Amino acid sequence: MQEKTSSYRADIDGLRAIAVIAVVVSHAAPSAVTGGFIGVDVFFVISGYLITGNILADLSSGRFDLIAFYARRIRRLFPALLLVMAAAWVAGWLLLLPDDFEVLGRHLASSAAFVPNFMFWRDQAASDHDVKIDALLHLWSLGVEEQYYLVWPLIVLAVFGRWTRIARVTATLVLISFALNIVLTFDLTEAAFYLPFPRFWELLAGSALAFAGAYARETPARARLYIALSTEKASRSLNDAKAWVGLALIAVSIVVLTKQHMFPGFWVLLPVAGTALLIASGPGAAVNRLLSNRGLVAIGLISYPFYLWHWPLLSLAEYSWDSGLTTLSRLLIALLALPLAWLTYRYVERPIRYAAPDRRPTAATGALLLAMAAIFVLGILTYLNSGFGWRLPL
Repeated sequence: MQEKTSSYRADIDGLRAIAVIAVVVSHAAPSAVTGGFIGVDVFFVISGYLITGNILADLSSGRFDLIAFYARRIRRLFPALLLVMAAAWVAGWLLLLPDDFEVLGRHLASSAAFVPNFMFWRDQAASDHDVKIDALLHLWSLGVEEQYYLVWPLIVLAVFGRWTRIARVTATLVLISFALNIVLTFDLTEAAFYLPFPRFWELLAGSALAFAGAYARETPARARLYIALSTEKASRSLNDAKAWVGLALIAVSIVVLTKQHMFPGFWVLLPVAGTALLIASGPGAAVNRLLSNRGLVAIGLISYPFYLWHWPLLSLAEYSWDSGLTTLSRLLIALLALPLAWLTYRYVERPIRYAAPDRRPTAATGALLLAMAAIFVLGILTYLNSGFGWRLPL
């Protein structure tokens, strides 16, 4: 019998806080925190673990509904995302020159269509790429997650049942995706970074942890070492050791890695393995109890809107100051994302996410889809009208 895996873990919110702080600080002070970009990889593993745990819990109880699953994802992701995209467009209208506003429109449309990573891959790989502002560049990672959420539940439905079938399918997908990551990193680095297929193995690593926890009692004896390493069903000393090693791997990634490293490639194993070990250690491990600190958990709860707000603020501010911003200025601007994130979480994200019954699509879900379609149209119109050049005085 599969065990329920969807119970809340405060330590994972604490880990989210570490990840988002690393990303934000590395964007605001890239010379000081060179490897903070690996926070995105931490998010990937966490997302794979949580989403698969929720799917397995519903399947085990016989109440999984694919349409309801997608509706919950929409209510979880769309409210804050719509607000930030709309705010970015308004700011672009006020601040950007026509050519740059045209680019923003193109990026807005691709983000609303859930393919921003493909658009940014195309832009970054282009030999003539000379964009002055990429205010929505950070949404590439959200695109990868959305694409995973689209296909992964279908795969879980197909393989749900015996442990051996799940293990084989998951291991095969991880190996294929990781191999693609390695090949592309050396030949087409931008493709390895932005495209979903070489990135899916990171989310699959989290999914594998959820499978291991759910099927721990059904695994054969030869897999017991794997269960001990990938779940909290181990001795306290082993869980503590896993957590400390995991934290060290993430810390080394943040401190050592730079944009000069061939990334993702083999280097991405550091944050992915570190995150997996921390999750597998369980909430009772010493490090994980530290991650459950109320301050970290509070930041972790607003990590999604914090991530969404920080980059448009930095990007638009950098664009608007011709002389450039100091590191201190960039850090202060990034900090503005914190109150915006809290307000978004408190008054936009939570009310919409929890306002309706959880098990069926609702009017709120339909309204969010229509709003996203409107953002898509707005982006297309901005692009086709060359950034609405008439809005600026001659």
